[in-house]
Amino acid sequence: MFKDTNQVHQAIERRVKKELEGIADKMTQPLTGMHEQFYSSACIEHYDLTDYRHMEGENAPKINYLTKPQLRNVLYKMLKDAYLLEMVENKSKELLEKLELI
Repeated sequence: MFKDTNQVHQAIERRVKKELEGIADKMTQPLTGMHEQFYSSACIEHYDLTDYRHMEGENAPKINYLTKPQLRNVLYKMLKDAYLLEMVENKSKELLEKLELI
């Protein structure tokens, strides 16, 4: 059982992170399916992210290639950075409302 509210908050945060990981997995499933169907014997597929419109100066691309796992991790980090705090706050509020504490 939880000893304090901090443990409850940490449990909610872990649950939200798993939810965001699931979303990132769902976003990359079509790529995985295509890879398995058409390139099952090939080595890990790399995705070229070069933006050829901005090839000079500060706008030159910093990342050119990602593997499928790297792409999934980038998506997960973007989702986590954008939504983690708000989702944890919202789920905490929902829990408190269910417990009729607010």
